[in-house]
Parts: sequence; C-alpha cells; structure tokens
Amino acid sequence: MASFKVYLRRTAGCFLLWSLFLSLPATAQNPREDLLTRARAALFDFDVAGALTSLHTAVDPTLGPADSVWASAVRLLAQTLIEEGNEPLAGVWLRWAVRTAPAVRIDTSGLMPATQEVYRTALQTVATERSLSDSAIGTSWGWGTAAESDSPGQIQIAVAAEAVAATAEIEGVGTIEEGRSRYTAPGTYRVTIAAGTQDAVTVTREVLPGVTTVLTFDVAAALAEDVERAALGQLVRIAPRQQDDQRCWTGFFAGRDGLLLTGYRWMQEVHDVELRISDGRVISEVLVADYDAELDVAALKLPVAWSDSLTLTGTVADGQDVWALGFPDCTTARVISRQVDTWENRPNGSLLFRDEVGWASQGGPVIDRTGAVVGFTARPLSATPSSRAAALLTAARRNIAGPEALLTIAEAASGATLPRQVVASQPGKKFPWAIAALGAAGAGGLAFLLLGGGEETITPPPPPTTGGIIVTYPNP
Repeated sequence: MASFKVYLRRTAGCFLLWSLFLSLPATAQNPREDLLTRARAALFDFDVAGALTSLHTAVDPTLGPADSVWASAVRLLAQTLIEEGNEPLAGVWLRWAVRTAPAVRIDTSGLMPATQEVYRTALQTVATERSLSDSAIGTSWGWGTAAESDSPGQIQIAVAAEAVAATAEIEGVGTIEEGRSRYTAPGTYRVTIAAGTQDAVTVTREVLPGVTTVLTFDVAAALAEDVERAALGQLVRIAPRQQDDQRCWTGFFAGRDGLLLTGYRWMQEVHDVELRISDGRVISEVLVADYDAELDVAALKLPVAWSDSLTLTGTVADGQDVWALGFPDCTTARVISRQVDTWENRPNGSLLFRDEVGWASQGGPVIDRTGAVVGFTARPLSATPSSRAAALLTAARRNIAGPEALLTIAEAASGATLPRQVVASQPGKKFPWAIAALGAAGAGGLAFLLLGGGEETITPPPPPTTGGIIVTYPNP
C-alpha cells in the first residue's frame, strides 16, 4: 500500500512537472537548454536522479548569463527536490539563486504551494541578510560533477591583492586560511573575513553540494561603511503604482530642496509612479523640474525637505574604483564595486566599466570612495558622467525657485518644455508692460521690453539650449 501511495505521489508530481515543461521559454539551442531537455525526459521516465544531475549542471553560472532559461532550471530543480521531500536543500538552492541574481525573478505560476512558500521565504531571508560588506566580497564557483543531495561542498578564501594574508571564520564550522578549502554540509553560512589592516567584513553565502564556493576579498573595493550607509540613505525607489508591474528605477536626492535626479527614458513608459524614500515615506505627488532626453537624465521635485544629499563631481580617473547603487530586486538597495576602464571621448563621452552592472537600466548613481556621484548608470558597461548633468541640475534649481509651473511626468514624456526663463526686475525699476514673442517648433523666440522714464534696460539671459518658451514678467 505504501509503495502504491509513493507511485501516486510521483505520478501526480510528474504531471505537474510536465505542465511546467510546457511553460518553459523557447530559446535558441544552447548547453543549458539541452540540459533542461534531458531533465524533462528523465522526469517523464521517473528518473529523478538523472534529472537532478542535468539540472545541477544547468544552473552552473559559467554556462551563461542568469537569464530566463537559467531561472527555469532553478525553478525545476527546486520543484523536483521538494517533490522528493528535500525541502531544506530546495531552500538552499533558491536562496543561492536570489543572492546570485537578485534582478531575476522566478515564475511561480503552476508551482506547488510548498515551492511557492519556500521561494517567498528565500526572497525575504536574502533581503534581510544583505550586508554593507557585500560589495567587498566577490563570489565565484568551481562547479564539479553532480553530487548526491547530502554531498558536502567547499568554501575557499582568496584575496584580490598581493602580499596580503586573509583568514575567515565560518560560523558553526571553524577557521580557514587563504588559499585553503574547507568541506561543509550544504547550507547557508555567515563568513567573517579579515585581510591585512582592513576591517573584517561579514557576509552570508550558500554552500552547494559538490560545488566549491570561492570568496575573494577585494581590499581596494571595500567602501567605508559610513560612506556606503550615507549613500544608500539618499536613494529613492521609483515604481509603477500598478501592482502587477514589477519594474522599478532608482533616483537619489541631489539637494535639500527635494530635488531628485533619475533617468528620463522610464517616463516614456510609465507616468503614474510612487516613490519610496529611505525613511519609509511613499510619495506619489512628483513634478519634473528639468530633463535631458539625450543624456537620459531628469530632475524631479518632491514635496519634501531633505536633510542631506549626494553631491556631483567631475573628477574621474581611468582605472578608478567606483560603486554603483540601485535596487536589483526592486526591494532592497544594494551597492556593487566596479572599475572605470576609461572615460571615452572625455569630457563628452561615457564612463566605461570593466564589468557589467546588472541593474544599469534603473539609472542609479555611481559614487567614488568619498560618496560623491561620478555618473549615472545607463547601460550594463557604461555610465553617463555626472559632470554632463551639472547644468541640468542648476537649471532645475532655478525652475523650482521661479513662479512658473513645472511639468507632469506625462508632459515631460511627450517632449513638453518648461517656461524656464524668467526676467525679474530690480527694486525701483519701472516696467509699464511686457511683450513676449513665443517661439514654436524649436524655432526659438525673441522677447523685448519697452521701458519708460529713462529707466535702465534689463537684458534677459539667452534662452536655454534645450529650447522652450521665453516669458517675461512685469514689475509689480
């Protein structure tokens, strides 16, 4: 009777897994897709061990980027383990996946309720375990052949600097020296690493069966915790108010007057957003103080006063260490270290990184060691230098101080321009009336004032280079 129940359970699980196969994305043939095909065939033949062997190899990060096929492999691996009654190991794999690729979400539709719950728990656990030290620790893996579920993995410690020794304390396991490996059971561990004169850092990582996890302490990339904490406190998460839209973007406070710098292109897709600032407040009333579509930068005005902000700097050297900030999982702010390979076509080009920033499309800031903003992420391997946005920020401050109305996000997305130019009279000067010639279709405009009584003529400043309407205001 017991064997019949097991047969029924596996048969039901097989049909459920087969429904998952049908939902897998169709992609060009690649090694990972081949392995998924083998796993599907093995499960259909009740060869669970063979399926786990293929899936263990399919999730190897060295086979390619963490894309939808990789997510499908993780999804099927977790589902298979839970179907086999090994929920703890499924949790280890899901926490590893969330930590490895925080921007990739696993589709939970069609999964067993138990698997959905384990995945939700993994998301919550990893979000609370993230450390300010994560940016200083690089993680790589030596992917061995598929192992049994209870096979141990290894942890190895390395330092990205010459003549610097490191030691690590693995909580509940013991001490390990640089260059050596230590076998541990699959699970999640807190690891404290000390190298040279650098302060010790503590991170949380997974150990996987049959896999060597290599933790590399990059001494140069260790951003001071007070600088990192202060920078993360200036971030603002921008997300659509529509609940089923899981996208998000990043902004940061660039002044104590409620000015926020962010990207521009997302405004062309979403007009109704809410902004969550670091003190927990959620704001939906936001206006555009200025923007530059070509640079992909916009300045937003929030109805808040802010006690601190990030400053912009135009000082960037080739080979310099920098740190990109953003919300890779659209929930928790994160910082990652990178190096500037070169500033292409200085001063008008882009900052080119040596390694990708996975959440670059969010438009978040890139800071230097002091916390000053050197650029804005634009693409995975490049950023817009902040010096190119300095004039926009100055114009935005002038706009919010003037009497003219700012733009809504929808207006900015449609290409509307701000009536930025205001001619203010000096006290005692007499303006009997004003005439404004309004330009159209980018042709520009000409404004002039007729002054009486031999009074001094005030010459308005030249119109902004981005176009707009020239408006003159009479003396009250």
